[in-house]
Amino acid sequence: MPNTQKNSGDFGCLGPSKEMSLLELPTRRDILQYFKFIQQQHLSRPSFYDASLAVAEKVLEIWQRASIATVSVKRIQDMIHRERELEKKINKSFTRDKEKKSFQVKLTAFIKEANRLFDVSA
Repeated sequence: MPNTQKNSGDFGCLGPSKEMSLLELPTRRDILQYFKFIQQQHLSRPSFYDASLAVAEKVLEIWQRASIATVSVKRIQDMIHRERELEKKINKSFTRDKEKKSFQVKLTAFIKEANRLFDVSA
């Protein structure tokens, strides 16, 4: 059952949460959307550590299926944390500033980066 908190209907700048595909290497956007998906699947919102661990394990599974060596789970969790902090910064002022030119430049740059590969290769 999805979490019904205040932000459950607000998708922010990257769109709605979603399951991650096992058929292609994930982008940064995929990681953040899957992170939200994990949080919304539990009645009691999992801690950042638990949610990032679930995402990291899924990322490792995808990269291992592609037979590509990866960094450690802890390093992947650190990378997820960094991406999540960047997203939170953008979403913090998304509703208020989305019409401002300066914010649109930042948003465009963030979305461009979010569409890049979430590279965890060793």
